[in-house]
Amino acid sequence: MTFKLLDLFSGLGGFSLGLERTGCFQTVAFCDNDKYSKLIINKHWKGKKVYEDVREITKQRLKADGVQLPDIITGGFPCQPFSVAGKQKGTSDDRHLWPEMFRIIKELTPRWVIGENVKGLTNIQDGVVFETVCTDLEGEGYEVRAFNIPAAGVGAPHRRERLWIVANSRRALRQGTELRETNEDETREGYADQHQRSGGISWGSWQFEPNVGRVAHGVSGRVHRLKGLGNSIVPQIAEEIGKAIIEAERLNEME
Repeated sequence: MTFKLLDLFSGLGGFSLGLERTGCFQTVAFCDNDKYSKLIINKHWKGKKVYEDVREITKQRLKADGVQLPDIITGGFPCQPFSVAGKQKGTSDDRHLWPEMFRIIKELTPRWVIGENVKGLTNIQDGVVFETVCTDLEGEGYEVRAFNIPAAGVGAPHRRERLWIVANSRRALRQGTELRETNEDETREGYADQHQRSGGISWGSWQFEPNVGRVAHGVSGRVHRLKGLGNSIVPQIAEEIGKAIIEAERLNEME
């Protein structure tokens, strides 16, 4: 089975890159308003529809544009309202776009939803924001799981802790297919082991992008590239989540 993917708040396309690596996901459309991100998307996913404003996405609009309805919706919904490095206005910030992502989920009813945000989302406003996201999804019949997965846990050369929210409408996640949190020792060992086997992380045709480790050590890079990286998710994590989804679906089909 091939899952049709709607990639919201796409950034450089990390969700699509990671999920498509599994061979079971195909992106039908993107949404991002950053010019540089759109250039990258158009280069690597030629001919795919790229919406500029999440508010314009409706079932009617997708059908009118000839875009297939998705089985899975992903989105690193804007984290500026919640980031500890920002003003932390939370839901009062006009960049708080979870309500728009949720509106799309309600209208399109995908089988799966994957969200990504800063680790601090669970603490903002005493956890109310995180609880709202989970409650919204559960209210629509989704089973919701959340994981704190650092980039280093999949071998990336930086920690970059993020909160990943995985929801399914068929209660498909079963014991044995769940992603588990990694502790600090496991993260270090996992990184060292993967690095030794592979000789480093392969980003394929994406290698021209400067990595976070180089930026942190002062290697110069263009501002739009740095901004794009800052707004990006780690594709390897999306790939691992995708594999868990595939396994969960396989188990369901065996019933």
